[in-house]
Amino acid sequence: MSKIQTEKEKEEKAEPPPRRGWVSLISLYMGLFLFSIILCAGLLVTVLQDRTLTLPKTIQTKLNVFLNTEPDFPEISFSSAEIGFSAILNPKLVLEGVQFSDDLTGSGVRLGKLEVVFDGSKFITGVVAPKSTRLNGAVLDVTRKIDGSFDLGFDVSSGITTTLSVDEVFKKIEGFFVDEEYRSLEKGEIDQVTVNYTDQLNKRAWTFDGGRLRAERDDGRVTLRIDLALLSGGDEPATVGIGYEFSTDGIGELSAEIHNIPAGDLGIQAEALTWLSFVNGNLSGSLRSTRINGEFDELNALLDFGQGELLAGKGNKNIPYSKAKTYFSYSPKNERLDIDLILIESDWGKLSASGYSLLLSEGEDGHLSDGMILDLEVDSAELQSTPWWAENVKISEATSQIKITYSPLQVDVGQIQARVNGQILVDLAVQV
Repeated sequence: MSKIQTEKEKEEKAEPPPRRGWVSLISLYMGLFLFSIILCAGLLVTVLQDRTLTLPKTIQTKLNVFLNTEPDFPEISFSSAEIGFSAILNPKLVLEGVQFSDDLTGSGVRLGKLEVVFDGSKFITGVVAPKSTRLNGAVLDVTRKIDGSFDLGFDVSSGITTTLSVDEVFKKIEGFFVDEEYRSLEKGEIDQVTVNYTDQLNKRAWTFDGGRLRAERDDGRVTLRIDLALLSGGDEPATVGIGYEFSTDGIGELSAEIHNIPAGDLGIQAEALTWLSFVNGNLSGSLRSTRINGEFDELNALLDFGQGELLAGKGNKNIPYSKAKTYFSYSPKNERLDIDLILIESDWGKLSASGYSLLLSEGEDGHLSDGMILDLEVDSAELQSTPWWAENVKISEATSQIKITYSPLQVDVGQIQARVNGQILVDLAVQV
């Protein structure tokens, strides 16, 4: 028995050990395969980072079909498409010759080079989420229609119209950034923007060139800013900067900075500014308004005027001034201007006043004021001798109610209480 056991032990010792390394070998091969994929992807990202690769025509055709699957947007077309990476795992799509158009109307907007960067972390899960956009070159036609609404340059036949009121325009802007599909969008840029603005209500047209548009999202707050230069042909450039900030749908702040803009051009844009149509000269300054519950509330303005003249109406000599300034606020609900300061300097002298005015809107369109009733308090006025009075005049503690009708221009001055050269003057009525 012992001999048989010894032979079996020898046979067991002579048998080769079991083959257990095949699992490790497969794991090694899989690891090398995955490493190769990651390496190739890394090399592809490195090669395409800040570079682009033109897509084949067949893929461009499929991309064009994919971009036009949204029924509530105009048809999008482009001349060429390229792909690349702006940062690690953030794919980039570059479209040349982009155009938005509508088959039914034949109208459209031509753009230049559009670059869209997508959120890489969402892209690998199959979610297409824009992270930033950049556009170089755009020509936009904006029309203010007779009813006061705005046509933004092209019509959309499927549920959305681009003929909108001012409040509707801002509602669309807020809705775009609040939309869940665009939550990842952090930055948008447009350079070399040309805006052709036609005002059918007042039969005027302007061209703004060299524009820049910026949109940024920071900690839930969206900031929009557009800067434009008005092609006026003057020696000094005329510029307009408009900004809008909001964090909640329907609540935001609108601001505008203007420089060397003709007062008459600004006066025909809003009811609160109609009186500027009687200023022959340029102005600079800033305007601000808050948007609450989807409507703009009080407007605050600071305007500085250079040398110019006040139009006195047909048959009357205009009143020249060398410098003027005003601070005021406007309540659209009450159609009331609260004037904190009116400061005028001219060859006739100086005047400093404050007060308030109620706007008169009797016209059918209702977009411009027909006149105002002005309650004025003159803090001080020093008037030089003129053809109407022989000696210098000093006025203080003056109050008066004045009715101004714009077309035709007529000024009715009610009771005046004032201290003139130290004496009290009462019950003076003037009509111009």
